[in-house]
Amino acid sequence: MPVRDAAGQAAQGSLSEYTLNTLMEAAYSTQNTLDITYLLSKLNVTVTTDNLGVVVPEILAKYGSGKAVGISGKFITKQSEFTMTPADNTLDANLAVTITVAGEQAIYAEFNNIKAVGQVSSKAGAIFGALSTSHIGDVVESSFKSVFTGMTAASLQAELQSVTATNVAILNALLAKGIVLPSLFGIKISGLDLTCHQGYVAGGINVTPATWEGIADLMIAAADELRYIRRLNRIEEINSAYYAARQ
Repeated sequence: MPVRDAAGQAAQGSLSEYTLNTLMEAAYSTQNTLDITYLLSKLNVTVTTDNLGVVVPEILAKYGSGKAVGISGKFITKQSEFTMTPADNTLDANLAVTITVAGEQAIYAEFNNIKAVGQVSSKAGAIFGALSTSHIGDVVESSFKSVFTGMTAASLQAELQSVTATNVAILNALLAKGIVLPSLFGIKISGLDLTCHQGYVAGGINVTPATWEGIADLMIAAADELRYIRRLNRIEEINSAYYAARQ
């Protein structure tokens, strides 16, 4: 990747296929479970039965309105992979998802062959593009678990795919007109420049003092979170070593 485009915006950055795929490799090889609910809380987002009930109505019908929902995921089967080209960006993934409500495991589902294909670029500060493929994956029947009477792996897959198709159609209509991003994580976006290349995506924005302050706050928050995760991992290592020594 070129370090900098002389004709580009003042602040530039690139995201490479290599970076994403080494992240996917680590996520799969460690077999750690990702607490999605916790990550969303860092963005001040709380998932409730009302939110998830839009996707899976059975949850709202059984548990009622306003109940907090826990979501966790783990990469399974094989390493997920990103492929980036000037024409399309592709994600192939396999994911196990656990949904809990009121301390009860409501759904456990393994999704193999998740596939998303699409591309975006920017012009005049707006994002254009399309998502051409949006397959939510094939739910594995043998490992599927649910507290809902009548729900099967096939019925859940059909339910989720239908909702996905509807929302992707809405997204593609918006992308065709161009989506303007007024802010991202509280950071004002101006003069957005986004281009897909072979193996990486390059982007740039105009910058102001307020922009840099927002970026600094975001980086500090990310660093604090990484330090916290390292502490948790170290505690787990110490505990494992302790129990191994006792045996």
